[in-house]
Amino acid sequence: MIASSLVSTYPTLQTRIALPYLVPEGRTFSVWEILKEAVGKDITKISMPVLLNEPISMLQKVSEIMCNHYLMNKAIQARDDHLKRMAYIAAFNIT
Repeated sequence: MIASSLVSTYPTLQTRIALPYLVPEGRTFSVWEILKEAVGKDITKISMPVLLNEPISMLQKVSEIMCNHYLMNKAIQARDDHLKRMAYIAAFNIT
């Protein structure tokens, strides 16, 4: 019942379906450069930059996270119903 009310209040938003073709400004990372330095090291000690997985700017990433801010507002409004508040927060984290 809570899930159906969440879906009915969810606005239709345009989400991106492809990564931008522009690379964010700053230092570019090469996978081969990182792997070359990691030869012989413990694999658990190697850290890979996030830019390799999702090459978008920090501003774009934060704006994508906050495009569903209304779910957090609804969670704040549902003070008395703990289950509904938890459902709104979970939906925000999933999106």
